[in-house]
Order: sequence, then C-alpha cells, then structure tokens
Amino acid sequence: MILTELICDQVRGVTVMFGAGIAVAFMYQLFLWVCSITVRRGWLEAILEIAFWAGAAAFAGKFLYYCAHGQISVHTICAFACGAILWKFCFYDIIYSVCTFFETKFGIRKKHGKKEKKQSI
Repeated sequence: MILTELICDQVRGVTVMFGAGIAVAFMYQLFLWVCSITVRRGWLEAILEIAFWAGAAAFAGKFLYYCAHGQISVHTICAFACGAILWKFCFYDIIYSVCTFFETKFGIRKKHGKKEKKQSI
C-alpha cells in the first residue's frame, strides 16, 4: 500500500488534534478542580470560565495551525472531540481520585459562606 503525502498529512493532523483534545480536557478538569477550591462567587466563576474557553480556543487553534495550517476539516474536529471523549472516559477518574486525595490529605476545600453554629449554653 502506498501512502501519499495527503494521507500522511491527514494522519498527522488527526494525531495532533487528538492530542489537543486530550490536553484541553485535562486542563478543563484541573480548571474545574481549582475553581471548586478557590472561587467563592458565581459571577467570578462565570468570567473565569469564559476566559478559560477563550484560552482553550487559542490553544486548540495553535495545534490546528501546526497540523493543518489553520484549515478546519471534519477529520480534525472529530479527532479533537475523540481525544476529549477519551480523556473523559479513560483518565477522568484517575485525576479525580488524585485531586480528592490532595483535598483529604491537606484539607483544602472552600466553605461556601457557611457560618459555624455556636452552641447555646
């Protein structure tokens, strides 16, 4: 079987965008974990979420520019989505358990504005 240059370029594009999907899904999971620990206001979390997705779009755009000179195609979009889905189904639980371990080990968790109840005498 002969692999033409077009096929090699498409395979490289799929591989790179697959990795970009995995990287964005990993960064989003870490972003959610950090926000759950630090951010206490809903409006601030919304602003940070918008900023994250703008940064993720720029990040994915750099990957797309590297592999296909910025041309969006069906196979690169599908590869990106498959990478994110693979992360969700295969690796999400591993990172979640590591984050939970750090939360229990170091006692890091926000209080959500709950006041301590004082005992009556």
